[in-house]
Amino acid sequence: SSSSSSSSSLSPAFGDRGADSRAQNAGPGAFLSSLVRGQGGRPLTAEQRQQQDAAARAAANPFSSFLTTFGAVPVSGFSLHRLLSQGETVFLFPGGAREALKRKDERYTLIWPEKSEFVRMAARFGATIVPFGAVGAEDCFNQVLDGDDVLNLPVVGDFFRERSSRIPQARRGVNVSEEHVDQFVQPLITFNAPSRFYYAFGRPITTTPEMANNKAECEEVYQEVRGGVDDCLSWLLRNRERDPYKDVLKRVAYEYAWGGSRKAPTFSLPGEAQRKEQQQQDVQKQGSPQLEEQKQPQ
Repeated sequence: SSSSSSSSSLSPAFGDRGADSRAQNAGPGAFLSSLVRGQGGRPLTAEQRQQQDAAARAAANPFSSFLTTFGAVPVSGFSLHRLLSQGETVFLFPGGAREALKRKDERYTLIWPEKSEFVRMAARFGATIVPFGAVGAEDCFNQVLDGDDVLNLPVVGDFFRERSSRIPQARRGVNVSEEHVDQFVQPLITFNAPSRFYYAFGRPITTTPEMANNKAECEEVYQEVRGGVDDCLSWLLRNRERDPYKDVLKRVAYEYAWGGSRKAPTFSLPGEAQRKEQQQQDVQKQGSPQLEEQKQPQ
């Protein structure tokens, strides 16, 4: 169950905003979203493993060796080409380290490169692109000093600037301004109570090999994907206020009362009814006695 794949404090909630947006096709696919310090990845990949026969591979920054524990590969054109050519599904976060290490005033803001290279790569293999939004990780901490503040500190700033310059730039050549260049400078943060994580998947966007050499068409798809991610983020930020178990203490109390066998319910999520029905059908096919546990308490 989801409760076993993540702690009660997170209790991730998933919803589909587009028809069949999990792209359960036989070909390659790519899930595109924003990236927030890598904190939302584990609940997401755990859920994806439950919903599909094969798990998606996340493309992470080259220095993020920790993420390889969850099947991530270094983000590069070579890695993306290899995975898509093998028909695999890929989680890709175009914002990279610059988006993960945001500034104080950039909460839930997309910071994507200007060039649409990943769309051209997806089109070469006719991959389906699914935009999705992830909300919750950025509420888990407050920034006392962001990356710019750290770099402006005497002595310490020079140390981190020199250290950052030695780390490979995964997005080199696709940015158009210095403010979008990856800077691997950790901010100084304080932690809040664990926030609930919410995920929404948008409408799948199909590509064809013929699109790969059409720059204008790739740019149009790029803007559609970015708009889809923005739409998912905005929708989640609005609707999570209706979650009766948004507060961590209420979530923990509810799930403790169920002995950890139930995840705290949330607001109505698109696709939730269809997803639960499919889960129950899968359990019935397997002859599992856990069918009763799939039902939400009233």
